[in-house]
Amino acid sequence: KSISADGRQIDKPENFNLPANYNSLQFQFLPVDANPFSLPVIYYKLEGYQPNFITLKDSTVVSFSKLQSGHYRLIAKTMDANGIMSEEKN
Repeated sequence: KSISADGRQIDKPENFNLPANYNSLQFQFLPVDANPFSLPVIYYKLEGYQPNFITLKDSTVVSFSKLQSGHYRLIAKTMDANGIMSEEKN
């Protein structure tokens, strides 16, 4: 749903570059499920930083701080209440 760096909103989140002096990066997800009574489970990984998916529990926000200079790609997927896994999204 949204991306911010050092508290500043990123206007074009599809592909962006940050200056080296930025210290934090925050992603907010907007999970969608056909069942209005349950939220899907969100899994994410930051390629170039994490090798495996991490389960995001009790939140829709993930934050990273003190990332080294480099190229990263956030990948997310969800699992609905029926155990059906979505496709991976960048």
